[in-house]
Amino acid sequence: MKKTTWQMLLSLALVVCMLAGCGGNGANNAGNTGDNSAANNQQTSDDGSGDASVETTLRVALSGDTGGVDPQTGTSGTPQQVIKATYRGLFTVSEDGSLKNEICTDYTVSEDGLVYTFNLRDDAKWSDGQPVTAADFVYGWQRNLDPTLAPAYSSLFTAIVNFDDCIAGNLPIEEFGVKALDDTTLEVTLSHTQPYFVQMTTFSPFYPVREDKVPRDSATWSITDVANVVTNGPMKFESYSQNEKVVVVRNPEYYAPEELGSVETIEFYYIPDSQTAVAAFVNGEVDMAITVPSDIGDTHDNPNEVVNVPYLVSSVFVFSGRSEAVSDARVRQAINIAINREQICEILGGTFTPLYGLIPPGIPNTATGKDFNEESGKVVEEDIERAQQLMAEAGYPNGEGFPEINILCSNSNTMQDTVLAIQSMLKENLGITLNLNIQETQSFNAERSAGNFDICYLGTSADYSDPTTWLSLYLSDSDYMSRVAGYSTPEFDELMHASDLELDAAKRFEMLHEAERLITAEESWWIPLYTYDMPMLVKEYVKGVETTTAGDIYYTGITIEK
Repeated sequence: MKKTTWQMLLSLALVVCMLAGCGGNGANNAGNTGDNSAANNQQTSDDGSGDASVETTLRVALSGDTGGVDPQTGTSGTPQQVIKATYRGLFTVSEDGSLKNEICTDYTVSEDGLVYTFNLRDDAKWSDGQPVTAADFVYGWQRNLDPTLAPAYSSLFTAIVNFDDCIAGNLPIEEFGVKALDDTTLEVTLSHTQPYFVQMTTFSPFYPVREDKVPRDSATWSITDVANVVTNGPMKFESYSQNEKVVVVRNPEYYAPEELGSVETIEFYYIPDSQTAVAAFVNGEVDMAITVPSDIGDTHDNPNEVVNVPYLVSSVFVFSGRSEAVSDARVRQAINIAINREQICEILGGTFTPLYGLIPPGIPNTATGKDFNEESGKVVEEDIERAQQLMAEAGYPNGEGFPEINILCSNSNTMQDTVLAIQSMLKENLGITLNLNIQETQSFNAERSAGNFDICYLGTSADYSDPTTWLSLYLSDSDYMSRVAGYSTPEFDELMHASDLELDAAKRFEMLHEAERLITAEESWWIPLYTYDMPMLVKEYVKGVETTTAGDIYYTGITIEK
């Protein structure tokens, strides 16, 4: 949709909201059905005057529509915003990064670390009044193994008994190690220990869905039949307009109404262009803009409206195992330490901070209570003299005889500024010619998937609070490593598999630190560059927006006071 169309659409939305007005006392809004009429979009004072105080509709600008909000498949940033407002799993993540009980009241783990028994609350209901049961979790988790649906994160379930045979079709799905012992007892049996298993269940592929409402092998149900969708979170669906907006309203069956603020309706607008989203915010057409330019803190007129949300993201580049030019570990090490990360972050401005390892700040070591990144220290850092020495040892003094290599990235301003800086540093410090292959997003993804690069960008955010949310991506048999990067590090693989079996937390985290050093500093397949907070725009009259250490917003407790 063109920008002008969005401006007209959002301007119309603003007019509607202005006509609807704002309201006062919030005591009588439980019956709001999401109708955007003046009667349902405002609260009136006791004397009936309608003086403005608390409004019930929150308007949020998201990036482009990705086609539905299926918990098992809607795992990118945009659908996650809507899913976290409408669904709840066993746990969510608190502001401090700890687990918060949701559908799960408590759980036990067998002495051998293989059997997890989750006790579920008995007052959790779907938005149509039916109870949320352990069978709903079983069905939701089973959907991750469906070959037709092919969710991107099915690998999160590999430790569960019979995963390989069930996903291959060698065993019936009923043999998957997830069982409903009764309506409120969920039992999960692992084939090997996985100390971070519970942390993973905060991610939406582990959410429940109803078998009578959700097809096992389709993700389009959530957009083709919104009226039939049931949810178990604070909000439920009212309407969906592809590439325009999705509207959710208060779920009267939500088990924790005391957590909720005044918001009865959330209108999520799909606005692909971040500058258009900023314009909509400035013009008063939305109350929050989730995806905005990274330098918005430097350009926006009202600093009180800029909220820097903690975002567990690792922005790194990977060398190709198929490239003869970078097959020597000394060359990879030299390139890695010839880069000045501080200087790149200064160029980018905003909330960018240097990253010297693969794990960004914000992930705790459960054995020590300290931050994993802080414990790691600078796994790699600039050392030009050492980099030049390594190139000479590899047979390329001052870059002589070294072939030209290419670096692949998308055409965002951030990426272009980043690779231009790296190109200059490698030329000046090592005498290396780095050719830039800058592609628009679709072409970039295709080139990356085909492995057409010597060095390529990969940015990943946390799916759960453990270093393995990144390190497991780098296993030699992972989809990305085998299909795209094409290298193999058996020692790293062994460390990672051994860490899964280690129930002593202190020993396990030592293994994870060693694994990070191995593929970053020693084998040097990875070039960590930076991490950043995710800025968003929030009107000052929007109160109670809480974010987690991973940047999640669960849309509870929000009040609009005008």
